[in-house]
Amino acid sequence: RGPDRGKGGKGGASVAVAASRSSAATSASRQSTSTAANLDDRINSKIRSATPAVKPGVVSAISEDSSAPAAALSQLENDVLAKSRSLETKVQNQAKTSQMTDDALVKSRAWAQTAQEATADGYAVKMQADLNRYSRHGVSPPPTIGATDEELDENPVEQIPEEEYGKYITADAEKGIATAAVTTVNNGGGDDDMPAQPIQNELNDSLPTYHSNNGDNSDEDYPATDDPAMDVHHEEIPIDETTDGIEAFVVPTVYDASDVKVIKSDKELEEEAKKRYKKKIVLRASILTVIAIAIVVPTVIVTGGREVEVFVTEEPSASPTNVPSLMPSFAPSSNVFQQTISLLTDESFPAENSDVVRLFRELNVSTKEQLLDKNTPQWKASNWVANEDSISPPLDIGSQKYIQRYIMAVFYYAMDGPNWMTCSEGGSVCNNGSPWLSGDNECDWFGSKCVNGELSQVSQGGFQGNNIFGTFPEEICYFTEMSTIVLNNNKVQGTIPPCFGRFSKLGILGLTSNSIDLPFPDEAIEGWTNLKILLLNGNLLEGPFPQSLTKLPALEQLQINFNFLTGTFPAFNRDDTPKLEALTLANIGLGGTIPSDLFDIETLAQLNIAMNSFSGSLPANIGQDFGDGNPLQVLDVGMNDLTGEIPESIYNASNLANLVLSSNNFTGQIRPDIFTSLFLLNSLVLDNNQFSGPVPETLFFKSQLNVLTLQGNNFVGFISNSICDAKEVSSKQLRLQSLTLDCEEVTCDSSCCEEGTECV
Repeated sequence: RGPDRGKGGKGGASVAVAASRSSAATSASRQSTSTAANLDDRINSKIRSATPAVKPGVVSAISEDSSAPAAALSQLENDVLAKSRSLETKVQNQAKTSQMTDDALVKSRAWAQTAQEATADGYAVKMQADLNRYSRHGVSPPPTIGATDEELDENPVEQIPEEEYGKYITADAEKGIATAAVTTVNNGGGDDDMPAQPIQNELNDSLPTYHSNNGDNSDEDYPATDDPAMDVHHEEIPIDETTDGIEAFVVPTVYDASDVKVIKSDKELEEEAKKRYKKKIVLRASILTVIAIAIVVPTVIVTGGREVEVFVTEEPSASPTNVPSLMPSFAPSSNVFQQTISLLTDESFPAENSDVVRLFRELNVSTKEQLLDKNTPQWKASNWVANEDSISPPLDIGSQKYIQRYIMAVFYYAMDGPNWMTCSEGGSVCNNGSPWLSGDNECDWFGSKCVNGELSQVSQGGFQGNNIFGTFPEEICYFTEMSTIVLNNNKVQGTIPPCFGRFSKLGILGLTSNSIDLPFPDEAIEGWTNLKILLLNGNLLEGPFPQSLTKLPALEQLQINFNFLTGTFPAFNRDDTPKLEALTLANIGLGGTIPSDLFDIETLAQLNIAMNSFSGSLPANIGQDFGDGNPLQVLDVGMNDLTGEIPESIYNASNLANLVLSSNNFTGQIRPDIFTSLFLLNSLVLDNNQFSGPVPETLFFKSQLNVLTLQGNNFVGFISNSICDAKEVSSKQLRLQSLTLDCEEVTCDSSCCEEGTECV
């Protein structure tokens, strides 16, 4: 067998293995034929030995007991059949083994071809180079370790010494034939030779398992395989007719495998791609972190018992300074901003002025959710006071001014401050005060005033307003010194916050021509113990009249004209509203009668309840004398459903300047001395009623009458010269400006009417 095969026989090509396997299969087939012939001879011999001689006595004995030979023959027949089947099965198994070997060879060749085309490892290249070299020199390849003794006896292979094989290499080199990358050869095998084991391992992983019967014919299992390599027909393999083995073949191309790389699976490539992606993400995050730290690095230095924030600018100073840099940072400082949030919401957060902070926290406003929402006025205000306020020197967090500027900033943003017509942040037009959110004292911001350093007035309610739009933020309720809120002619919406009841010093609340709605919380109104003026004309008040408004002890003026209320006349009286001077309830939808308690209020000077649905007669105590006269100056009850005559007491209201009784159903006559008793009358409007009798004849020479309307009644007579003369303008006073009457019923003096025209 040669000494080299004892070392493992790895140097032989897989082609040699297949050749040996094929030879072995042929030998086994021949041997099985010979064995079958011998078996037939043995069977015939046993049959002859079991047949008795033809003797009379013996034959008789056999005929009497013929079961023994018959059983022997039956058993012999069964043994023969079993042996025959066993032999047939063994031959078939050997044929299957031969076929498997051929198929393995085909797969080996296909694998080697694929490996060469894909620049596979150098072992396959070396193996093919050896096979090519043996073929060119007419030498059979050395056998492998897998060859059996019987295969060697049937197929003797010529052994090639090492030095002779070296001659083949030299001869190839002289002819310019490429060699394998590994040139050390040990007689076709050995440690340094190219192993065929990688191909063999690959075949072993793919081929099915065949169980040897070890001479036992039972339970033989030869499962089929679905391996595609097994589908290649063995006739495609070149066979040597003399040896029945596979012919050696020449590989078309030999590749240099010195730079061969391992071909990785898709799963391995995917894992490597994920690792590279993670590395990129980590690298980018690290870079961004470094950039962020380099741009904004807030450093807190504790000096003098308080924290002062220092920002590192593009060119930091040699040592940290004790004041913020002049250039503000582009983003909110997490330190000051977070401290502001804690200051406003966290009771455990220490503050320099604990009483101020405690009072603010008691309001339960500026929640943490609001302070963290960038769309809320609270977030915008806290960001401004923490990071954008340009006041100098910077305020201590928690100081009274810090809290105050924050609240005013909340009001500014809640009321759409950036869109105000004048004095908004950064606005160039501000003729009365400083722009809001400027670095100036907040008490000097437009429309603002303070008492003892605390905001007490917000007044931006001029003729055109200031385009203020929004709802009242509850933070404003912090200012207990608040005495004046005037936002007339703007776009304030919503209801009055209940916390307005904290404004115990509130004296004026002017919200005319806005979009204020009901209800008015009782707890708010009850706290207005010092409210004197309440202006709510032209809003969206809808529903029953707020009766709590009749309980304001300091109320002097109430105007709720042009709203959408319901119900009867509110119950004002001198006990609950003893200081009421002016009550204006025109065109708000009320009905019922006019209570007499109203005219018991000794301070009542103006009453305007026009354009409602009041009915009944005027109370008899209108104009009653309170000892020093009666303060009533204006009485306007026009455009209602009132009836009856004018009360006599009304002629005692010597201070009456405007008397409007138009568009009702009044009856009776006007006293002739009305202009003498009410000599301060400026307007007497009696049109569209059912008055009758003569027109008053004379006017008092000191009369202030400017307007006299009498049409739409049943007056008769004529207009005296004294009334007509009042139309002239003297150097001392302005006389009658407007005179209207029914000319068909009343005769006009020539001096009252131009010739050829009607008297009107």
